[in-house]
Amino acid sequence: MSYALHLPVLYRPEGESRHSLPAEVCSQCSDFETGKLVPAPFCDEAKRRLPPAPWEPQRPPCGACGSIERIPYDIKPPHKHDGPCEAACTVTVLLCLGCRMVN
Repeated sequence: MSYALHLPVLYRPEGESRHSLPAEVCSQCSDFETGKLVPAPFCDEAKRRLPPAPWEPQRPPCGACGSIERIPYDIKPPHKHDGPCEAACTVTVLLCLGCRMVN
């Protein structure tokens, strides 16, 4: 298990026009020296840390620490019924990456 952070970073190769858009790549999976870049959406960890797209609603800040670095997180509450759980039993909440609080 790797403890390195897979962060999405903006990268523009040298020589590219300053008017071209930089690429969002994974800081850990990409090899910048050889030019082998892994787009952030192709790395699960970096994809989770991508900010929401402009057309998606903004995530409110964490109530405990005020951080805006929060990701959707699926939890299953304790069983309240007989039999196996279904998809409707899973609740999606926001997990703060700073303090790891779910709210």
